[in-house]
Amino acid sequence: MLERINSRIGDYRDLAGLSTDDLIKRYGSGGRDIQELRRELQAIALEEMQIDAAKAGQSLAEGMSAKGIQDLFEERDRRTSRTGRGANYAGYQAIIGSIGSAGTYDEQIAGIRELQDDLKAATGGIGAMTKEQLAFYSTLSETLDTLRQLKAVAEGIPQDIRDQADAAAKSYIERRKITTGLQREIDLSDAILRFGERSAEVEALRMEQAQAVLEARLKEKGFLPQIIEQVLELNRIEMERAKAIRDAEAARDWRGQVSQLQAQAEITRAIVAHGRDSLEVKKLQIAAEREQMELMLAQQSWSEEQKAGYRAAWEAQNGLSSADPFGALAASGDYLRQADLRLGKLRLEQQLLGQSEAVRTRTTGVSIASPATISPASLRGRGRTSSTLSPSSITWRG
Repeated sequence: MLERINSRIGDYRDLAGLSTDDLIKRYGSGGRDIQELRRELQAIALEEMQIDAAKAGQSLAEGMSAKGIQDLFEERDRRTSRTGRGANYAGYQAIIGSIGSAGTYDEQIAGIRELQDDLKAATGGIGAMTKEQLAFYSTLSETLDTLRQLKAVAEGIPQDIRDQADAAAKSYIERRKITTGLQREIDLSDAILRFGERSAEVEALRMEQAQAVLEARLKEKGFLPQIIEQVLELNRIEMERAKAIRDAEAARDWRGQVSQLQAQAEITRAIVAHGRDSLEVKKLQIAAEREQMELMLAQQSWSEEQKAGYRAAWEAQNGLSSADPFGALAASGDYLRQADLRLGKLRLEQQLLGQSEAVRTRTTGVSIASPATISPASLRGRGRTSSTLSPSSITWRG
């Protein structure tokens, strides 16, 4: 990445050395203002350099944990270096991560030089450094040279263009934070799809991501590595304890389900062997209900005295010593209620049937006069000579 930055710096210097005629030859005028074109090219080049620098700084910081910096400084058991300054390893990490971000190059250069000085003081000088320490020191030197070149380039650019490049670097860093968070969510979703929501793999990934987020926040606040390690360890213990509680609850629920199925199977066998209303079946039913009651009590935060009182009340209500252990009274009461309902229904049907018959008789019933009540005289008086019935000979009852 540093080579890429140096290449961009070279390209920018070539661009800065172009005359107006050279710019016209390379890009053409097209009616555009050449000076405005120069400003745009400068802004683009500086943005690219600063973004690459930010990438290099973040990559270096992410690859070097606080513990890794401790190992380089060989100060795991000492809180101060030979310079008398505090060994602020998290601060060193912040210095590395700020490379190319918004802020003055002087501050970044000073931070890198301080890091180099502390490394030399902690190790006894370059000649006493290990291979890993020399490699890290060399990387810092290359980074320092790149920052100085960036500073020289930036100082030749108008302030408004520099501000624009700083804003671009800031935007890149924020986007990277968002992207990192989204990537964590994607990784978690993939693990859930592959292994399942409650799998051990997903649980381990959740813990790992939680630790990474916590570590990043602590580093941003500048905590010492010793403090970070202690906090991470406490957080790990707490997460493992919470996981153990969840696992215990899941195991208890599983045992309860299995026990319930086994008890039901045993009750079914007893019904076949002894009959549904037998004492053996009732004992098994009460034992199964008692076990479920005990599982419920295990989840309550009651005292032992309160649990004992609940058990006694439960036995009095549901055990063999209860007033109606077989439910005979309840069954008898239910039978009587059902019988009363049936009798009431029959009475209502009879009443409705009697009312219907009476209504039918009153409204539609008729009687026709018998032949004995019809005399020839009556027929003659009515001008009838025929022996056939007429409507007037019909007596309506009503």
